[in-house]
Amino acid sequence: MKQGKLPDALAATQVAIEIDGNRFEAHALTALILNEQGSKDQAKTEIDKALSLAPVEKQVKLKEMARFIAQFKAAAATAATTPPNAVATPAAATPTQESGKLTPEGRRKLDVLMLVAEDADKAKTADERKKLLREFLTKSSDFVGDYPNETSVWLMRAMAGVELDDANVGWEAGQKLIALGADKSDDPKTRKVLAMLDRKDWLNVSAATLKQRIADKESKAALVVAANKDNRKKLQEELEIIPQVIQNMKDTIKIMEDTITVYHSNGYERADGSTPPHVLTAKENAEVKDLQEKIQSAKDDLKKQNERADQIRAELAKQP
Repeated sequence: MKQGKLPDALAATQVAIEIDGNRFEAHALTALILNEQGSKDQAKTEIDKALSLAPVEKQVKLKEMARFIAQFKAAAATAATTPPNAVATPAAATPTQESGKLTPEGRRKLDVLMLVAEDADKAKTADERKKLLREFLTKSSDFVGDYPNETSVWLMRAMAGVELDDANVGWEAGQKLIALGADKSDDPKTRKVLAMLDRKDWLNVSAATLKQRIADKESKAALVVAANKDNRKKLQEELEIIPQVIQNMKDTIKIMEDTITVYHSNGYERADGSTPPHVLTAKENAEVKDLQEKIQSAKDDLKKQNERADQIRAELAKQP
């Protein structure tokens, strides 16, 4: 950003903040402009405000900006107190994990994690999102092994663990966050993540207890799988015999309908081949009426059998 444009840019960001002071982007941009202008203390105030407003998945980038601003602030202070011919010697040749700084490779890995997280947020289906969250957990596992004090990544792992109902991931993230002092944070987003872990009862539990819970859950899941398998077998067996049951019903209906036809026939044919109607006796009328009722009942049962076959097919389609 050119120096001559900084005042205009700053004025624009301040207008944006006046319109909506809860937009973290406006505070972050203001911090960068103030830093360029040399207003290091004000820049720090703005980046801290951005951090307090930003969602967890955006805080990693903002923390990089905050470290960048802090480095320039420290450099400015060193330059002000160092004699003109003196050379300021850094504490170490490369950034250290303990100082919270990332190596170039670490920053690249972090960028990859952010890309995966962004893709997960844009996922169009639940399955696609779960797949991307699993990818994030796999890649971030290596990252936190190299940079175990990166709080924002632990917060994101905690949220992924909750969403995927992965007790091991959630418990590990919770323990690390507490060790890093996150439980003492006033940041509402951090407190919410810890509350989510606590609600799952993953926060204040020992590793042994968690292991037993997971084992119990897996055991119950295995029983459910076995029960589903047994139920599936029974449904398939029932579905296999339904066609024969339906055919038997149709045959029975046909026999009863033919019997009624015989009742109405005199048993002989005219010259033209037609059968003259027969006047039924009271007994025959009663028997025909009984057959008609049985036919209707059989047709109702036939309909139920077809519906049951459709129901079984639907249930089988839902099962894995």
